[in-house]
Amino acid sequence: LDFAPTAINLLKQDPRFRAAAEVGRATAHVFDLSSMHPSTISTSSSSTNNDKQTTTLANSADVAILLFCLSAIGPHPSAALSRAARHAMDMLKPGGTLVIRDYGRLDEAQMKLSRGEKSLGSNFYRKGDGTGCYYFELQDLKDLFVNDGDDCTKLELLELDYIQRVYRNRGDDSTRRRVWIQGRFRKPIDAAEENKSHEMSIGCIDDYSATTCRRWDNYYSTLATVKSSALPSNLFQIFPNEFSPWQSLMKQQKKGKPQNVQPLEPPYTASDNVAIVDLGCGFGNTSFLN
Repeated sequence: LDFAPTAINLLKQDPRFRAAAEVGRATAHVFDLSSMHPSTISTSSSSTNNDKQTTTLANSADVAILLFCLSAIGPHPSAALSRAARHAMDMLKPGGTLVIRDYGRLDEAQMKLSRGEKSLGSNFYRKGDGTGCYYFELQDLKDLFVNDGDDCTKLELLELDYIQRVYRNRGDDSTRRRVWIQGRFRKPIDAAEENKSHEMSIGCIDDYSATTCRRWDNYYSTLATVKSSALPSNLFQIFPNEFSPWQSLMKQQKKGKPQNVQPLEPPYTASDNVAIVDLGCGFGNTSFLN
């Protein structure tokens, strides 16, 4: 799923995606997570006698993935981000897992953006390519996704922490300090299905949102010409609990030599059929396409 039609059109041209789609293993849809409920997206249909049954994204996913997607929607708190979180949760089957990696508070990129006149709100900025970016702290994701005493329609917290890295460029002796936030959440087995929305309005955020689709289309059009992607491709290392059953099918490059990767022992028995929904996938995650 992706907000930008350009991204989905490019994904559908990938021969790996086409091969999977031909046998019914993959679908791609233009989808606005902040305004569209997953029940509006049909993934397949089947006929029994004269009754036609349609499968939608609602309650369909064993795993839903948000890689640097939420930060582009808006700041916390905002109506758009609250709706996006609710729609992501509504995609999960009972017992399904939501995995997230996104930008963390005080990331070096935020420090650079804060020096200019690119602020759209508290910790929310317009980047050079025209897209927006919010920098999360741990409590933001807890507010959006985690059950508390007053709301039992959300998720159980499995993991939530900052990922901090320092990258050094030996050529110019510079360093980059990156901060990301990573979380894993599980839908309770007996989760009740209930949709809630709280209407809010935040001046310049609303103005920015009106042109978001055009900005992301332009972003992907440009990205297609350089054939590069900044999204993490090795989901097996980032989220080993969810993706280790497939790890043995992949080969990783290590010092120029292909090397078989032994799967980690999962804490559960993976089913034969697992539905994975990639939200804001762009061109498609390399791990899945391979």
